[in-house]
Amino acid sequence: MQVVLDVSEQVNPDPRGRSLPTVVQVIQLKDSAKLERAGFRDLWGRPKEFLGEDLLQVAEFTVAPGQKLQRWIQRDPKARFILTMGHFRQPLGYSWRTVSALDPVLPPFCVERAAGDQGEPRPGDVQLRYRLQGYQIDMLRTQFSLTQPAPAVPSETEVPDHPKGSA
Repeated sequence: MQVVLDVSEQVNPDPRGRSLPTVVQVIQLKDSAKLERAGFRDLWGRPKEFLGEDLLQVAEFTVAPGQKLQRWIQRDPKARFILTMGHFRQPLGYSWRTVSALDPVLPPFCVERAAGDQGEPRPGDVQLRYRLQGYQIDMLRTQFSLTQPAPAVPSETEVPDHPKGSA
């Protein structure tokens, strides 16, 4: 999956209004039910304790004001949801996080890219684009999957011949 973080010049301000670097976590989940009752303090610094077996993988990035970051993370084939959260000084309501559903994907498409590979998405890749501003994170565009090649369907010559009455 490709994660793109577009960070405003005005992000996570301190009491004097100066923007600060911000930690962003991208968390792959099997299920999102526990998120319905999760507050910022439940997840900050201890997502595994709160989410338990639903948590599959965590990627963490530190972004600076005005930065645009593009990174590839390996998708877990069991992931059905992505929680993306900013570790803001003053988290308000639920604006510190976004939750997105993921389409099922075949394990062959869950491959790791080489470090530093920031190329364009390929068939089967998912792209997640976010904007950080003030004390909030917003999804700019819902994630999308580029067309995945169709699974191979055996031709008639490859289908085993079963005599009547057997299968």
